[in-house]
Formats: sequence, C-alpha cells, structure tokens
Amino acid sequence: MITYSVDCHPQEAASIGVFITFVRQMWGFIGPFWFSPMFKYVGVAPSAGICSALVVAVSIIPTIFLHARAKVWRRNEGEE
Repeated sequence: MITYSVDCHPQEAASIGVFITFVRQMWGFIGPFWFSPMFKYVGVAPSAGICSALVVAVSIIPTIFLHARAKVWRRNEGEE
C-alpha cells in the first residue's frame, strides 16, 4: 500500500508516510486496551477470528477496491 500510494502521488510522498505511520501507531496504542479484555471474555480462538475479520475489513477489502477503481480515477485526473 505504501509503495503504491507513493508511486501514484510522488509529490505527496512525505504526507503519505506520515499518515500511514500515524494509523499504525494509533492501532499499536489502542490495541493493548482491548486485547486483554477480549481474550478474557471472548476467548483466544474467537479473538483470532475477530482480529482476522478486522484485517480483512480494513486492509484487504480497501486494497481490492483501490485496484478496481484506481485506473478510472487516474484516467479522470488525466494521468493516463
């Protein structure tokens, strides 16, 4: 995602890096606040399913969407 974003918008490379780092740091900060209670109340196996669903929802689905729409968006911007 980082390389693709920077390749599409090289003039915004620094901002892209800052944004992605910010998102990663936020997930790293808030995770410990809900991991322990989730393991305690839901269990380890269901927690793994919840975390897997989150990964799919916030990374894989948006990546598929970006690949499907990027060509149209670039064409509308006049880049192709």
